[in-house]
Amino acid sequence: SITISSDQVPDHVIDFGLVSSFDECNEMITPFIQAVSQNHATNGLLSYREPLGTTYQLTIAKNWLNTQGVYASREQIAIVSGVQNGLAITLAALFSPGDRLAVDRYTYSNFIELAHLYHMEIVPIDFDAEGMLPELLEQECRKKEIHG
Repeated sequence: SITISSDQVPDHVIDFGLVSSFDECNEMITPFIQAVSQNHATNGLLSYREPLGTTYQLTIAKNWLNTQGVYASREQIAIVSGVQNGLAITLAALFSPGDRLAVDRYTYSNFIELAHLYHMEIVPIDFDAEGMLPELLEQECRKKEIHG
């Protein structure tokens, strides 16, 4: 079968075909899911009546971003329908067709396809344990402008 599956993948193969959640994080997330499911306002969390996010959601996002060293007002925060949607909005807002984007040699396959959909050029940069190799990124920048 040529379907994407995590079944019967040989040990020597690194399978980039299936993008799934990080199951090892489930133990950390489960208590929060349980707490939310016992909350009397759970039905309100399932509503799409406020696609830009509620004041509460935006405040929580703002507070969390602050813990990461990112300081934004609620008006500067966008709630999106998943990572793919957020990436699409970001690429469309910040870049133009023909722009060149530097990415790690092995990067999120859906990001690559999204960039191609917007007619952007993906420039893979080799990396080590600390990230992209600066000398290779600089070399690509000298060849032709990197926009992101």
